[in-house]
Amino acid sequence: MNLDLDFREPLAWWVKGFNKRCQLPDRHDLDPMDIPNYLSFVAIWARMPGEPLECILAGESFR
Repeated sequence: MNLDLDFREPLAWWVKGFNKRCQLPDRHDLDPMDIPNYLSFVAIWARMPGEPLECILAGESFR
């Protein structure tokens, strides 16, 4: 993991998605291509009603 990365940019990306609904962002509110330098650290989980939680995107540095 590169400790020189500044995570204010991805946090601002998430807050922007949050502010669209004033609740947890929907997967359609967040476009991972908006933060290309951080894609390896991104994981997106989703759940359809009545379905189990599913990881729909996991960057290569996500553990």
